[in-house]
Amino acid sequence: MRMSRFQPGNRRHAAVIVMVLLILMIMSGLVAQFFRRAMADRRQTRNEMQHQQAIQLTLAAEHLLAERLAADTNYEGETWDHPAGILHQTNTGSVVISMTDTSTDGRIATLTARYPANADLPFRVTRTVRLSP
Repeated sequence: MRMSRFQPGNRRHAAVIVMVLLILMIMSGLVAQFFRRAMADRRQTRNEMQHQQAIQLTLAAEHLLAERLAADTNYEGETWDHPAGILHQTNTGSVVISMTDTSTDGRIATLTARYPANADLPFRVTRTVRLSP
């Protein structure tokens, strides 16, 4: 006796296969979303670290400014470059210290840090320091 392919047991078997495939599709979508989120979190953490490094560079430049002014009251500023390997294995940093004389407030120092300076869009942090006349 020959059995038909469309017996009730075969239909249940096909329904189970369809359900398993649907569950696998849902699970793969959840795993993909997890990895997208993990990558976004990693990118955000890296950006926060680089922004904090730029802030720290401006603070270090403020200390350098105080040292330079203590040694030379006519200090006019400088560019302070950090090659790769000093702050990070591959990232470079840069700080520009510029001095401006004003007629009423004395001198103003502008400290601008860029980190990573070798990136297409580095973080840029600027601090302004008023120096008494």
